[in-house]
Amino acid sequence: MNKRKIYLSKSSPKCVLDAYSQQFKNDFSVFLASRSQEMVAGGRMVLSLMGRESMDPTTDHSCYQWELLARSLMSMVSEVRTRK
Repeated sequence: MNKRKIYLSKSSPKCVLDAYSQQFKNDFSVFLASRSQEMVAGGRMVLSLMGRESMDPTTDHSCYQWELLARSLMSMVSEVRTRK
């Protein structure tokens, strides 16, 4: 249905967008339920989530988050190397 792609693109049919959306809702609910079991009484959790300017998840700007993730990972690797 998504022509061998593992992400949303301009050619993705609406049913694929709907499937991704439903899967996110399910996964995020499980994530929050799991983390709530790990929390101590009165504890806090901080979540940092990326947003986008467009409702369209297939825009070029939607991929920007992957570049930020790559830079963050490289920074962490660099920090570990300098500590050795």
